[in-house]
Amino acid sequence: MSSDATESVVARAGSLRALGQLDAAERLLRDALGSAPGDAALLTEWAALLQARGDLLQAEQAARSALQAAPDTLPPYLRLVAVLIVAGRAPEALTITSQLVGMAPDVAGVWAQHALASIDGRGRRLEQVRHAYHRALELEPGSPDWHTVAAVCERVHGNTGLARGFVAAGLERAPQHPALLALRAEYAPVAEQPGLLLDLLVTNPGDEESRELLDAAVTWERRAASAVALVPVVVAAVALAGPGLPGAVAATLAAAGGAAAVWAALRRYRRRRDRLPASYLATLRRRGSVVARWAAMVATGLVVLGVAVRWVAVGVDGPTWELASTWVLGTAVVAGLLSVAAPLPGDDRVLRAARARTGRVLWGVGWRFGSLRQELALWTGLGAGVLGLVVAATGSSDGAPAGLVTASAWPIALVTATAFVEAVRAGRFAPQRYLRSLGIRYRLLALAGLTIGLVAIGAVGLQPPGARGTSDREPAPVSTFTVPGAPAPGPPAPDSPSSGSPVPVPSFSVPSFSVPSFDVPTIPPQSRSVSVPTPG
Repeated sequence: MSSDATESVVARAGSLRALGQLDAAERLLRDALGSAPGDAALLTEWAALLQARGDLLQAEQAARSALQAAPDTLPPYLRLVAVLIVAGRAPEALTITSQLVGMAPDVAGVWAQHALASIDGRGRRLEQVRHAYHRALELEPGSPDWHTVAAVCERVHGNTGLARGFVAAGLERAPQHPALLALRAEYAPVAEQPGLLLDLLVTNPGDEESRELLDAAVTWERRAASAVALVPVVVAAVALAGPGLPGAVAATLAAAGGAAAVWAALRRYRRRRDRLPASYLATLRRRGSVVARWAAMVATGLVVLGVAVRWVAVGVDGPTWELASTWVLGTAVVAGLLSVAAPLPGDDRVLRAARARTGRVLWGVGWRFGSLRQELALWTGLGAGVLGLVVAATGSSDGAPAGLVTASAWPIALVTATAFVEAVRAGRFAPQRYLRSLGIRYRLLALAGLTIGLVAIGAVGLQPPGARGTSDREPAPVSTFTVPGAPAPGPPAPDSPSSGSPVPVPSFSVPSFSVPSFDVPTIPPQSRSVSVPTPG
């Protein structure tokens, strides 16, 4: 196969890959590799195709094969560096690029890959990163690709404003650049992302990256809106504020406020969802959403029933109805938690698909939305746990019926435990994977402590009122001394002086007297016996 034909095949396959037509690019490259299996340019493009499909292991093998076929050319090195960076092996990539910048200091692509390989996720090499991508921009100022690299580097270090500036500058030079248009959508606020991504999919239906990002944005909006399903936690906790009328009023106000929050959140979510075309919505998974919808309806009905039973308890004035109301609200907490947790496996599949293509890379789709899910799980769990622990601790008085505090404490403990599990699971798609971030670790430990505390308080609440707070210490001894003729100890009579009037205490003086002094007689040492006279 001639060099001109090889270059034509590589250029066409690269264009198809950029447009998202991976199957067509694969067929083209397979045919070309059948004729020239050891061509370095074809192997390099084949590695790029495998990287786009998410097969990083095969992509690395293809890049190394291209490197063996042409060890004196730059493209195989740059492709190998790109695969290593996406695979999360930046130190290995940095070792290669550190040598390449010395061998080819005037090649902008080498400096761009060196900037990406220098990212450590903690900002310790930020100046080195900026020097590298600025050098690439100086060498080729009109190339939009290096604006893409600069934007990615700044976004990784949390400088979203600078990243958007590089994207805008690159779009001024190339308004239809696919990577810059995708970054503009990815770096936009979550509320604006679906519209921008739909525009990308209309112009390029085969853009898998935009499709994955749109799926992640839609599932995140659903997850954020489903947080209002934990309103029963607030109602159940506030219902323990006090027995009788105060508790009923507090529960009613909490339920009314929660209903307003649910209405506002669902209205906002529906408004955004209605902007999406029906053809796209039909492709979303609905297995967990059906269960979530029914669980939310059950939770709503149980909250209304629990508040109504609480008002009945006020009129009847008995602990049985109050206990029944608390158990109904606790069941509503479990139903609301099921509404939140049912769609989470589907959300995990969306992030897993995005991570499989982008790899363990800090600026991938999974990183952003995995972090958002992790933060939401941590803060909702901490809020529910602190509220439940404070209210349950103050409500577990000796007079509370057995099981009253347990009915709220244990369901809220289930909420905190579920939040702990979700935070750990979402960490697989976030840069805090393996719990390397101290902020994540401390909040996870706090969630575990809150869960244990709620379970313990619930266990104490199962005891009868008289058995709470007892200890194994011996009782203080009581004197059994009595005075003959005195009445037995007991409560004072209503007309006795001790019932209200002070008792007069007589005053007297003790006469003083002096003790006469005397000498103690000594016994002589020679006398061995002493006779004591017997009195007559």
